Amino acid sequence: MAVCCTICGANGFSEIAVIANEKKAWFQTFLTLPAGIPSHDTFNRVLARINPKAIQRCFIAWVQATFPQVDPQQIALDGKELHHSMDLGNDFSNLRMISAWAVEQAIVLGQIDVDDTSNEITALPTILELVDVRDCDITADALHCQTDTVQTIRTAEAHYTIGVKANQKTLYQDSMTTFTTLKLRNDAGLFSYETIEKGHGRIDTRRMRIKLRPLYLP
Repeated sequence: MAVCCTICGANGFSEIAVIANEKKAWFQTFLTLPAGIPSHDTFNRVLARINPKAIQRCFIAWVQATFPQVDPQQIALDGKELHHSMDLGNDFSNLRMISAWAVEQAIVLGQIDVDDTSNEITALPTILELVDVRDCDITADALHCQTDTVQTIRTAEAHYTIGVKANQKTLYQDSMTTFTTLKLRNDAGLFSYETIEKGHGRIDTRRMRIKLRPLYLP
């Protein structure tokens, strides 16, 4: 019931219980529910006793069985901090996760927690071991613009698109110089694209320039 309700968009135990009650008749077509739908506290207690690594193994096996032959796709690697997940009594900070998100299928293929003594950079190779990324395009933010990370992706026989920011001074400056030069030359192989999106209380304008031919700058 928890899995079905989560797929339906439930974001907590109370929402799981609400959706399960709404779909009680459907659940009864394949479940025996002598005491009815469990309360949200029962969902909480039961799920808290399940080994998360066991759930992860089952989930990955289910995804692989459900999508056995998926064309190469974009897989977005992204880290998130789960707010209000801290345990002050045991001196645990908020839980940090990194996940592999299949963009076309809109599903998480795998995720792991980031150790408090580590970071997303060192956790990324581990999550790549959980998912078959061969021939896929791995996208990640500028935090992962690291030579070791790129080598890990190449070893997995995947492609990559990774952001570059000014913290990678040489690479960032080379990129800016290259595209500025191409723009000034009115290079026929340079394509531009712009998107405007509104969200999170702001308007984001993104301008992209794409070079479709090999670069041969003096």
